[in-house]
Amino acid sequence: MPTTPSTMPPTPSTLATVTHPPAKRARSGTRHGITDAERKALRQYYADAPEGAKPTQQAIRTWFSAKYHPISQSTVSDCLHSNYAYLDTQIKPLQPDKLNRREGKWPALEAALYEWQLAINRSNYTVTGALLQEMVTRFWGQLAQYQGLPVPKFSAGWLDAFKARHAISRRRKHGEAGKVDKAQLEIDLTNLRSIIQEYPLADTYNMDETALYWKSSPDNSLASEELKGGDSDKSRITANFCCNADGSHKLDIFFIAKALRPHAFKGIKRIETLGC
Repeated sequence: MPTTPSTMPPTPSTLATVTHPPAKRARSGTRHGITDAERKALRQYYADAPEGAKPTQQAIRTWFSAKYHPISQSTVSDCLHSNYAYLDTQIKPLQPDKLNRREGKWPALEAALYEWQLAINRSNYTVTGALLQEMVTRFWGQLAQYQGLPVPKFSAGWLDAFKARHAISRRRKHGEAGKVDKAQLEIDLTNLRSIIQEYPLADTYNMDETALYWKSSPDNSLASEELKGGDSDKSRITANFCCNADGSHKLDIFFIAKALRPHAFKGIKRIETLGC
């Protein structure tokens, strides 16, 4: 059973301020979610048709696809079900871009777990599905509204639904951004901008570095059959680029390597002729 490191952020002590999950990105391709506003328009289109001349589900599907986006016939059938009869008398304006997402059985519990998950990620710790299942069990015993109730079985199905409701997916950690003190960075940037404003753009320079893998070959090729991959050569040198803010002056490229004359330039008598 996974355990939480002692240095992790503590359990949320209050749910007064809950961070709402980000909106889930729409899927690519032709499959779309249907909003309550669109569902209400579909029901209204069917209701406005005269008795005896009601459109078929295929006709409704064709009309809806032309007006909004493609949907399946099963979606049409689902929208016409009595489960959505409340939309016919809905007075409050519906948000056109809000999908009908099903809430969990324990919103306070999931809010606490989501808040904890955000704090863990921002502290650069790793969160797994098993860890979320362990922590939700702990929170169940700590939240007053669930005291005395049997602990549910937070199964893999519940975990998948929780992640879907809060747009949680497996993501790769990139670079060393986690080591940056963002609060201090904002202060430093403010001070830097005030200093830069005293100089013209032509006198303001910026330098950055990048790696040049000079022995690395392309990892793809035109072929008529499956190709086998292999280890690529990691020989590298560091290139520095520098220019001023208005682009009127670009310095020659600086190369940094372990040797005075890198092997990449072995056949070059005068490196200066390369413009670097």
